[in-house]
Amino acid sequence: MPGPGEPRSQQPERIIGREDGLARLRGLVDPVPQASRVLLVIGEAGMGKSMLLADAAERARAAGMRVLPVTGRESESKLAFAGLHQLLRPVLSGTAALPGRQARALRGALGLDADPAAPDPLLTGVAVLTLLSDLSERSPVLVVADDAHWLDRSSLDALAFAASRLDAERVVLVLGARGQAPPAGFDRGFPD
Repeated sequence: MPGPGEPRSQQPERIIGREDGLARLRGLVDPVPQASRVLLVIGEAGMGKSMLLADAAERARAAGMRVLPVTGRESESKLAFAGLHQLLRPVLSGTAALPGRQARALRGALGLDADPAAPDPLLTGVAVLTLLSDLSERSPVLVVADDAHWLDRSSLDALAFAASRLDAERVVLVLGARGQAPPAGFDRGFPD
């Protein structure tokens, strides 16, 4: 999946033998959703999760959705809110519209406040939910979290908090992770 500033491939790679998975992911973004959806893509390394997520992201872009990608990195897995910073960096200007305490909590968690207080997990999660909800009022949003098993726990907690409270917002959250079990925070009540 191309990151910010990376060119998209000219010819999409053909995915063979994953018709069911492709259909399920494509169905989340095309047609554009009218309500929130969450899906976990879990499996062993090398089974093609990243290709499935990249295909969903391309379909979402083509359908006019805003795509917010984040890719977990082992080297950042112990850095609090590193994943959240990567995910929200393109839309941080939207924090100006958040209620004061939420804006301060999110900016503080991301190290962007001049005088940050200790991160408040509840307020940070609420701020992420509010920001995604606000963004979805302008255009539907797809959050794509690849290699989520390497995301830091603070970011996973904030995303899980938001995912569990999404409702009528036009936000789709797709999370790909290695292993047989969902990452922490996503281990209850989310379809996979």
